[in-house]
Amino acid sequence: MTMADTTCICMPASEETEASRPITQAPLTCDETNTASQHVIETAGGQFIDRVSDKRRYWVPTS
Repeated sequence: MTMADTTCICMPASEETEASRPITQAPLTCDETNTASQHVIETAGGQFIDRVSDKRRYWVPTS
C-alpha cells in the first residue's frame, strides 16, 4: 500500500468535545434560478453570503 492509497485525518488533542461546541449554523446552496428554494431558505432564517458561479450561498441556523 502506498501513501496515495491511504487517507489520514489527524485531529489535534483537545479537552474540548463537540458536545461543548454545538453547531449553530450550516452552509447551504441553491441554484441562482431556483427562487422557490431561495424563498424557503430565507424564510427559515438563512443569511445570504454571496454568489459563486450560478449558485447562491447561505448560512442557515441549525436550531
